[in-house]
Amino acid sequence: MSDLFKQTVERLPDILIKNASPMMQRIVAAMQKSIGEDQQLADASYCVLLLKMAADDLAAGFERAIRESMAALRSGDGGPNFSATGFSLAIEPLADDGSTEKADFRLSTLAFDRLLAKGKALGVRGLRNYERDVLLTCMKQSFAKSRVSGEEAAKLLPYARRALNDELVRLYAKLEAL
Repeated sequence: MSDLFKQTVERLPDILIKNASPMMQRIVAAMQKSIGEDQQLADASYCVLLLKMAADDLAAGFERAIRESMAALRSGDGGPNFSATGFSLAIEPLADDGSTEKADFRLSTLAFDRLLAKGKALGVRGLRNYERDVLLTCMKQSFAKSRVSGEEAAKLLPYARRALNDELVRLYAKLEAL
């Protein structure tokens, strides 16, 4: 089992690239569902429509951002390409709506901590390259390069974070099970 775990972690950049577009499609679908169920969001139908129109852009942008980040990891740049950090500040909600990034990623953080512990016990290095910040930055990059304006992205980001959290929980659980 430990050999399979190590081999999978070594192939994880290729796995993430291959699954980036389907992952973003699931994230968009989860966002649409959450937005539709949100009684507090005044323009929910517009946000759902916006997501439908931007779904292909988001999926392609997410795959491109992951590909670039994984290429940076392979080339030994010391970390993924976080060129969207300025954008991430621009789309963070100004008001505290009770949905902070830390709270949104609570479950995936716990799952990642378990994965790190397993990796450490098996002597696997480089797992930190796949924590939520890498994929969150890639997701923000995909929003920045899509047809969604910064203002609209700010409304969508809490839903996107929660949907990404769910994806990461599943990913980390699959890796931990190896």
